Amino acid sequence: MDDGENPVETTISCYKWTDAIDHGPEMTALKDGVRGKDKLDVGIKFMVIYGSNMLSSQHGDINRTRKILDDDSKCEFILGMDNQMTASMKLCDLVLPDTTTSERWDLIPSEYTGELAYEIMAEKAIEPLYECRSAIDVTAEIARRMGIGDKFSQGKKTTEDWAREIQDVTRKDNPEFPTFDELRKMRVYRYPSKEHVVPLKEFREDPKANPLDTPSGKIELYSSQLAELAKTWQFPNPLPGDEITPIPAYVPTREGVEEARTNKKYPLQVIGHHYKSRTHSTYGNLSKNREAHPQKAWINTADAKERGIQNGDQVLIFNDRGKIQTQAFVSPRIAPGVVSVPQGAWVEWDKDGVDHGGAMNVLTSLHTTPLSKGNGQHTNLAQVKKA
Repeated sequence: MDDGENPVETTISCYKWTDAIDHGPEMTALKDGVRGKDKLDVGIKFMVIYGSNMLSSQHGDINRTRKILDDDSKCEFILGMDNQMTASMKLCDLVLPDTTTSERWDLIPSEYTGELAYEIMAEKAIEPLYECRSAIDVTAEIARRMGIGDKFSQGKKTTEDWAREIQDVTRKDNPEFPTFDELRKMRVYRYPSKEHVVPLKEFREDPKANPLDTPSGKIELYSSQLAELAKTWQFPNPLPGDEITPIPAYVPTREGVEEARTNKKYPLQVIGHHYKSRTHSTYGNLSKNREAHPQKAWINTADAKERGIQNGDQVLIFNDRGKIQTQAFVSPRIAPGVVSVPQGAWVEWDKDGVDHGGAMNVLTSLHTTPLSKGNGQHTNLAQVKKA
């Protein structure tokens, strides 16, 4: 669907949003990957957090992130909207109660790489409870008060109106799809995936007529563009691994295996993994899930024995960025020298600043990857001891 035009062309990596709050006007294209402009003129002063737990779970270095957000002279106002009182919502200045899928109309696509895909009708079952309102209703009302209500939703479009329009748009290119009312009766529409996708199909068939968007028009194992960029690219507070290579190469990085071998204070590499009791942090507050699948940090048998830790013991995992307490899962199935903490747990702070929820991002860093300025959260050193 047409999502309108954004007049602001300046963009940053999504992982740099805390930097844009903390020191936005210092961020430049060469140093921080700002696009559409040489530098930012202003930092983030107002944020809308919709259905997201980024403020206090799904972003690096939770303690540092909270400290940045606590300074009201930087980001002056945070508006949250969710149907769960997450730890992130507790950091907002104002929280608007969102609807659940039972209280609004929606269409849910579920397409996989197999032979079949699905479209699911999410039918509104009840009216929104209490003061809950859908995001469409809220933004439509804001648009109306700003004098652009007709542009946004023609003034009166409901979630059902939008869902019907989406289905009509879908059927223009896919006439075999059911109508909205037909899908409402079917509940789930199962359809075969489209023909097998061949990467670079046109280029493979005729490389001269369909050149790639590279200097040579061909597949390049050595990137002359990256080689040139490496000469001018600047890194704020560079650390090991902050370099760009024109060919794929192994580069020893900060808090990596090489440093772990010599770091007596924090000798263990800490990574994260997805956990069956949650989808990221979603469902992380469900008591039955937590009972069936409690948070556990994987640690190798040899590392556990060295520290007097047995399976099921409560352990502290800590570094200079923070400290978590959780249950140990002792197993030879994880490599020696490595600890893995399931990501997405909800923080539960005690009076000493220890997180008893076992949130992985209490331990991770805000330091970005060198080129894309993206998420480098699997590179962390820490220590483990019995609680």
